[in-house]
Amino acid sequence: MAARRRAQRSQSSRLAAALNSTPTTDISGAPIDPRLIILPEIVASWGRYAEIPSPVGTVGRTGMSASLPVHAFKASADSALQPVLSYSWANYTTGSTYQIFGVGLDYSKLFADGSFLTLRLNQRSYTGFTPFEFDDLDFPTELQVGTQIRRGRHTYGFVGSYNANKAILEDWEILYGYRLDCLAGVVSWNGRYKQIHFGVDLLGL
Repeated sequence: MAARRRAQRSQSSRLAAALNSTPTTDISGAPIDPRLIILPEIVASWGRYAEIPSPVGTVGRTGMSASLPVHAFKASADSALQPVLSYSWANYTTGSTYQIFGVGLDYSKLFADGSFLTLRLNQRSYTGFTPFEFDDLDFPTELQVGTQIRRGRHTYGFVGSYNANKAILEDWEILYGYRLDCLAGVVSWNGRYKQIHFGVDLLGL
């Protein structure tokens, strides 16, 4: 089995924007919990990247990705269905360009204690060529699952990506968080890349 590549970044920048005006009704006009609504998002990035090992060395990359949710369908008082369109584009100093087109259907459910569950089925296709594994479309048909369980000040989370083409769990991550009155800390472990991440958020800012 070939070794998993590791990406390095230098002189990289990232700009993200999301629509802050959240709808409060579903497609029929019925009231819906705003926390169930997926917001449109655009992310732009640019920089110089290298994967280890890689035959091409360091390559300049300019990229853009966008997701456009279609108006939500209220499934129940605490759940919703929402179609999502997605697109990503990357251009490299090697002269190649890579694009991914996607369509998905998202199901989200909230619980009384603030916990949630989300399931999304994605179907994607691509054109062009990328020198990077982290940009490459690993599998066209994907089922994503995410859950976050809250117990007092404790939060437990899981995110998984199921490869429907090979019938295997391709990627997964577990999370633990602890919340104080003005501070929240989180630690997560990614099972695919064997990476651990730490984060701290200041609340109320």
